[in-house]
Amino acid sequence: MLEKAVKITTPSNTHRQLLHSDRFFQFVLVVLLLAVVALLSAVTTMHFAIHGAEVAVPDLKGAHHCGSHTPGRRSRLEHQRG
Repeated sequence: MLEKAVKITTPSNTHRQLLHSDRFFQFVLVVLLLAVVALLSAVTTMHFAIHGAEVAVPDLKGAHHCGSHTPGRRSRLEHQRG
């Protein structure tokens, strides 16, 4: 009596294409996620760079160069007191 040969099946081409498309979709999703994180990080960094070190600048218009340091000292003293 002849025994039936065991047929080993391999995934079909359509199944392979699905596996490749799933990998491609996962790759695109990871790239988009990394791009969103990078853009969010850039916006946060720009926000702190622009608004992080805001200082009050005294009005030195019309002051002579020899006396221009006094408004700065005065505003610094007012800032320390107040």
